[in-house]
Amino acid sequence: MKNSNYINASEIAEFIYCHRAWFLKRSGHAIQNTTALIQGSAVHQQVGQQVTSIHRNQSLARLLVAIGVAIVIAYFVLRFGT
Repeated sequence: MKNSNYINASEIAEFIYCHRAWFLKRSGHAIQNTTALIQGSAVHQQVGQQVTSIHRNQSLARLLVAIGVAIVIAYFVLRFGT
C-alpha cells in the first residue's frame, strides 16, 4: 500500500476522473484485465490517428475551396472588371 500521508497532483487528477479507480489503486488492488486495457489502448491510438487524418483532410479541403473561390473571383474581376 502506498504511503497514505501524501497525495500528489496526478493522484488528484485520477480521483477527479474516477474516484473508485483511484481508491482501488491506492488500496493496492491489482489490475486484472490487462489484456482488455492493452486492446483498449490500441483502439484509442487508432482512433486518434483517424481523427488526426480527418483534421488534416478538412484543412486541405478548406484550402482547396479557398483557392477555388479566389480563382473564380480573379476570373470575374479580369473578365468583367471595372
